[in-house]
Amino acid sequence: MGSFDAERARELVGDYANEMMTITIDTDASGLTIACAIKPELRAASDAEMPADLPAAGLGLLPGAGDEYIVTGGGLIGQRGFFTRDHTGTIIGVDLAGRLFTPVPHTAQTVPDTRAERSDAVASALGPATT
Repeated sequence: MGSFDAERARELVGDYANEMMTITIDTDASGLTIACAIKPELRAASDAEMPADLPAAGLGLLPGAGDEYIVTGGGLIGQRGFFTRDHTGTIIGVDLAGRLFTPVPHTAQTVPDTRAERSDAVASALGPATT
């Protein structure tokens, strides 16, 4: 599987969800990890006991130009999947066990702290001035 590529890992890290579960791709001291959790609202609405969430376990990227991976530890060991990209190269999905998970948008926004930062942010958003 090769050595850990921190730059490549940064673009993969995040939460991905479908109607039933959320998976979290993250990093630890040794490389990429994957954790899987049933959505809390589904767990709460179920009359039957549901399987336990799976804690973070190793995930290794497979060699080659694609974005294929294999789970290297934990309850999903040996499971393979892949990341899907759009035409710009942005990750738009993760396949795990034949199920598609899409990125969970981050709701936190950075708010400029000072008047100068706000002014710079507005100027940046408007683009270069024209005369």
